[in-house]
Amino acid sequence: MGRFFGKRPDRTAEIARSISSDLEPGEIVLAGVQVQRPGTTASGMSGAVDGAVTGALGTAISFRDDDGKTVSEWQQAAGAAGAVTEELTKAIWLILALTTQRLVLMRRSRLTGKPAGVVAAWPVDQIAAIRVPRNGESIHVDLEGTTLTLELPQAHKFLPDVYRRLPELLARARENPT
Repeated sequence: MGRFFGKRPDRTAEIARSISSDLEPGEIVLAGVQVQRPGTTASGMSGAVDGAVTGALGTAISFRDDDGKTVSEWQQAAGAAGAVTEELTKAIWLILALTTQRLVLMRRSRLTGKPAGVVAAWPVDQIAAIRVPRNGESIHVDLEGTTLTLELPQAHKFLPDVYRRLPELLARARENPT
């Protein structure tokens, strides 16, 4: 039951193992979290409502999905931050891994959670801040000249403490570069 109710487990060790082939020699994962492109939750809710209404009425009905504007704004911000633009169109569910040397953003499989390609990587000295507002719905990565917003996969109260510790771990990575 613990897996379904309350805080979810910290997946840092699991994420570290799964991305080990994408790490530099001597690089250690300090935190690994699952995030998603902004608008993903709203899009899922829209689809659920569409399905419920279609099932209740027995007719095909579709509600307009305004996710396109949010996605294009996010893709522009991610591209400006140095993300691989070909990967951005497929990037919905992501892994954000903070290592001793870099902050790595990777696509991940929705079903298995396994990494599916690096979208972007920034040296820790290029990250101005990582902000995880209490009771917020997103993580904000402040880079030189832009802010990249990533949506949390669950309500804040169910997330493991590693999400809240990201700013502290970033400061530690900057102090002790390897």
